[in-house]
Amino acid sequence: MMIAAFAEAADALGEQKYKDAALAAARFIWENMQQNGKISRTWFEGKVSLDGSQEDYAFLANGFIALFDLTGDKAWLQRAETLVATMVEAFRDEQAGDYYMTASAGTFSRAKVRTDAGRPSGAAGGPAAFARLSRRTGTPDHRVDGAALRAALSGLVVSSPASNAYFLMAGDNFIRGGAGDRRFLARGVVDARVSMDKTGKRLSVTLHIADGWHINSSKPLEDFFIPTALAIDGHDDASISYPSHRLAKLGFHDTDVAVYDNEIEIDAALPGKTGSDIVAKLTVQACSDTICLEPETAEFRIPFRPVSAN
Repeated sequence: MMIAAFAEAADALGEQKYKDAALAAARFIWENMQQNGKISRTWFEGKVSLDGSQEDYAFLANGFIALFDLTGDKAWLQRAETLVATMVEAFRDEQAGDYYMTASAGTFSRAKVRTDAGRPSGAAGGPAAFARLSRRTGTPDHRVDGAALRAALSGLVVSSPASNAYFLMAGDNFIRGGAGDRRFLARGVVDARVSMDKTGKRLSVTLHIADGWHINSSKPLEDFFIPTALAIDGHDDASISYPSHRLAKLGFHDTDVAVYDNEIEIDAALPGKTGSDIVAKLTVQACSDTICLEPETAEFRIPFRPVSAN
């Protein structure tokens, strides 16, 4: 959790020292406390001891995902996938669908922790990792494993939501992609980030599109292609500016198509008064030269901040 906190703080605040701390901790654990996807809990004078617990795997995976978000280095995403694969294999209760704390029975039996206490539980850290990986990779197992765990614990969460705050956050991440100014869409093909200028009158969405992929133009040349679209709730008078598209030929289509690729920016000018949170909705459909993925819509909520008259 410390690695994730430092990585997210580095991203939000632009602090290099936080990035360095997150990377140093993650590299140390991976290089000194991990072997063949299995991690140890402690390290002292060059020696490791105690097998990692389920929560160690879950939260270390979340930390590595945060480092991928910060650096763009796919090695961290691959390491997170290695950790969750080990977690599923070693800790899952195949009958109940949830997870044991330990990989083997102790003196009495294998215990489970199903609710958050002073800190989030491993039971909540697991679905958080599955949700984030399902948004960033094309691996269907993450979505399936996350759904199975949510189904196993949903009744408990509904009956005691105050004791399962982190689990609820993981569910929101799975359904809506989470909160904040950034969303991953189309199995990680599209990385979208929203920002608002100091006046509160201009909103921008920057999209990074993976190599070998594109999204449709805001004005596609064929009716059956879903256009890229930005809408601002309650601001029908917003002036949306889309970039110029380029024409491309796809392996599954005979004529040119209008596309966006690499990095683009969409701007929205808000002429009216803004006295509440702004909700922006971005719709995209990502395609490669051979397939098109299902369209997705991401919702961003930008908190209202009064602008000083000075």
